[in-house]
Amino acid sequence: MDHVPPHDSPDASSGAAAKLRQQAEAALLRESAMEPEPTVAMTPEEMQRTLHELHVHQIELEMQNEELRRSQAEVEAGRTRYFDLYDLAPVGYITLNEQGIILESNYAAANLLGVSRRGLVKQSITRFILPGDQDIYYLQCKRLLENGLPQVTELRMMGRDRREFWARLEAAVVRSDLGVVEFRLILTNISERKHAEEALNDSVEFSSSLIHYMQDGFSVLDTCGVAIDVNPALCAMTGFPREQLVGVGPPHPYW
Repeated sequence: MDHVPPHDSPDASSGAAAKLRQQAEAALLRESAMEPEPTVAMTPEEMQRTLHELHVHQIELEMQNEELRRSQAEVEAGRTRYFDLYDLAPVGYITLNEQGIILESNYAAANLLGVSRRGLVKQSITRFILPGDQDIYYLQCKRLLENGLPQVTELRMMGRDRREFWARLEAAVVRSDLGVVEFRLILTNISERKHAEEALNDSVEFSSSLIHYMQDGFSVLDTCGVAIDVNPALCAMTGFPREQLVGVGPPHPYW
């Protein structure tokens, strides 16, 4: 009966080691087959030329990085100027699509309408225009689309707090290369001016009424002495109708 060596005998260990070595050598051969061919040794001149090319390429990359940093700085400066000129402008700026939906606004427009900038987006501008003045806005848009020239109009608007105010709308139309239409509005609160005009008109009407009923003759002259208004009492005193006194000066018979 043959003697079988135990599993952990020296003969068994040497056989396993030989098999492992064969597998390692096979793996090495496979890796060698995948490796690129060794490079041919370069002459000193070729090495110097290669080093020069690498150095030039490094300088080019550094110059490109510097140009990129400069471009980024210019973009950031432009963004800051845009913020100063648009977002912090003292008048309201609003961008609308052709349907009158708000696409963008600055802080002044949002404050004037009493709504946050985010809250204005996707809102219709007519929501803030008094119903009685919306025809003025539609007519302005119609003229913009017809002739493309900037349009200026004045109408009454109302913010979220239901506070009415007079607004001056300066509108321009912009068309993209794809034919998309946008309206650019400059929104200004002119309530103080309107109230002053109303007060002045009331004062003029009161003065005219007062002069009309005066018993004494009265005339209003310009700086050249030409009558721009007379009252009935003066017409009665001179015997001339109002039409013959207004708009004339010396040497009229009256003078």
